[in-house]
Amino acid sequence: MIGQIISHYRILEKLGGGGMGVVYKAEDTRLHRFVALKFLPPDLARDPQSLARFRREAQAASALNHPNICTIYDIGGEQEQAFIAMEFLEGITVKHLVVGRPLEPDRLLLLATEITDALDAAHGAGIIHRDIKPANIFVPLWRVALTGGDPEPLSIAADDARQVTISGRGNRLAFLRYKVDTNIWEAPAFAAVHRQPLKLIASTREDASPAFSPDGQRIAFASNRSGRFEIYVCGGDGSNPVQLTSMKAPDTGTPAWSPDAKQIAFDSRLEGHSDIFVINAEGGSPHRLTTERYDNELPSWSRDGHWIYFTSNRSGRNEIWKVQTDGGAAVQITKNGGWGGFEGPDGKSLYYYHDQAIWKSTLTGEGEARIAANSESQDFRMRGNSL
Repeated sequence: MIGQIISHYRILEKLGGGGMGVVYKAEDTRLHRFVALKFLPPDLARDPQSLARFRREAQAASALNHPNICTIYDIGGEQEQAFIAMEFLEGITVKHLVVGRPLEPDRLLLLATEITDALDAAHGAGIIHRDIKPANIFVPLWRVALTGGDPEPLSIAADDARQVTISGRGNRLAFLRYKVDTNIWEAPAFAAVHRQPLKLIASTREDASPAFSPDGQRIAFASNRSGRFEIYVCGGDGSNPVQLTSMKAPDTGTPAWSPDAKQIAFDSRLEGHSDIFVINAEGGSPHRLTTERYDNELPSWSRDGHWIYFTSNRSGRNEIWKVQTDGGAAVQITKNGGWGGFEGPDGKSLYYYHDQAIWKSTLTGEGEARIAANSESQDFRMRGNSL
């Protein structure tokens, strides 16, 4: 079916399927936008009762107008191919959002609130979903200016992307595609550039946490191709992957390049808890920066390369801390909670997630201000003047 034109929709790729149909990504050739087409299985499309039910459900859903409910655009059919055209969303499902770690309580509360709000709107219109599950709940990908404002969707030419990173020039995205495989893919970073994602780093094992070097010429990533997760480095085109670490820990990942691209920070669960390490980008022995028996993870560099920010639960909950790159005592920055901190391009601000939003403060944790409210994602990246 890929490449066919059904009505005025050009089929681009298969997104998924189940007992009640198969969903494809398609291009609306009239309005020049991407849509999701859900086709009724052929045996049901030939059954008058099933087809009538399919149309009734589409008509009922199209009457809903709610920000947390997928919009129905059209219904049609050709040669026993009944379909619904609906809003094409980019991001990940809750099913894949929770893989490997539980959701933080504030994020879980936000998702639960928005889900129940959408269900209340549907129930108020006399519609019962009957199949609410993590695989049917979608969390889209957005970007927002560092100064705040309304978030806008960021097109990445793949609706199943996670662990997204962006190149220094801001024109390339690297990410995982949970519906396809466990390798790393790339796509343009701009919605105006319509190009299918391409496989960037391939192996028969699992790859994760891609990170472009500042000049975009190399990529650091985590992979278990050696049997355990270690840090690897390859060319910007995915060529010549080289194993950088030999931690032999249960989990090693989240590499982050120094501003001069000479070092890579990462976290590793070497002794039952995560710690922050730094290693020369060309290889050698890693230098351990944290030793306390708490989880210390998600490193990022200061603009001058003298400090590394990280998330730690040593105070009793996750907060943003920093430690000098040559070692020493860690310094707590946030006091009200924090996750995944990044220093701003001005070298004076810190951006991080907590309490269902993305926040900004000074590098000492003062002057906290909310940048993006109702954010469902703790996983964000900074590039230029956007998050």
